[in-house]
Formats: sequence, C-alpha cells, structure tokens
Amino acid sequence: MVHGHITQFDSGTGPTSFRANVDGVRHSKWYEYRTNTLLSGEQSALADLVQGDICAEVVVGQPYTYGNTMGGSTTAPTLAITTITRTGSAN
Repeated sequence: MVHGHITQFDSGTGPTSFRANVDGVRHSKWYEYRTNTLLSGEQSALADLVQGDICAEVVVGQPYTYGNTMGGSTTAPTLAITTITRTGSAN
C-alpha cells in the first residue's frame, strides 16, 4: 500500500495514469511525500481524481524514463493500481 499526493493528472499523463509523490506511510503535509512515481489504473477507477491525497494498493512495475521540461530525462518507478481511495488533501 502507498500513500501519496497527486502532482500531475492531465492530458499529458492521459486518462489512465498520473504522477504522484508517494511513500509507504501517510503524512500530514503534502510536501513530505518525496518519491516521484507514475501510477496507472482503470479509467473508471481514476475518473474522479484530479488532485489531492490518495491511498492505493499497487503492484510494482518497471522504471519509466521520460523527458522533463529542462531538456533532460527523469526515471520514476511505476505502480499498477489495484484499488485506490481519495483521502483528502494534506496541508
């Protein structure tokens, strides 16, 4: 299980994946989640998510490398969502 804060869920990530900073424990502040991660799941399960904090049961996938806005690349772990819950928004 991971807890996290959604950092990007838009046309750039598509309707079945989003970026979030995650951790294995829940934090009270959004900026305490530090691991940039790409999560993916069923579109119907993710339809109501845009921002805020989440808790998800996941399966670990392969690392994903993508181009960043500074012209370099970033590698992030990937997680396949089996269940997800919106937990509100950390301060």
